[in-house]
Amino acid sequence: MVRSRPNLYFFKNYMPVELTRLITKTELQKEKLILKLLKEKIGLKVSKGEMYLQAVPAEPDVASILHCQSFEPLIHMQTYFWSEPELPMGIANVYFRACFFKYKVNVEISTY
Repeated sequence: MVRSRPNLYFFKNYMPVELTRLITKTELQKEKLILKLLKEKIGLKVSKGEMYLQAVPAEPDVASILHCQSFEPLIHMQTYFWSEPELPMGIANVYFRACFFKYKVNVEISTY
């Protein structure tokens, strides 16, 4: 019996329509990083972002994609991006199955 490997994450991006029209499906199949594509194509630079991590219950549509139970705990990472000069550029929503999620932060400690 062959088992399918579960999807480890699911993401949705929101950005201005004029930017999405610059990217083809073929380009997305080759390069998954939308910001990298936009930088290469039009020189778009991201100036800053804000990221939020939160535990949320899996909505039925997301649970289906991630092969988990509805309302199972997921990690939701939401990131807001701004391009230069401080223009709102997009929102990325990523959902991770909690059992496959690990978060690491490097902390630099200075003397007190």
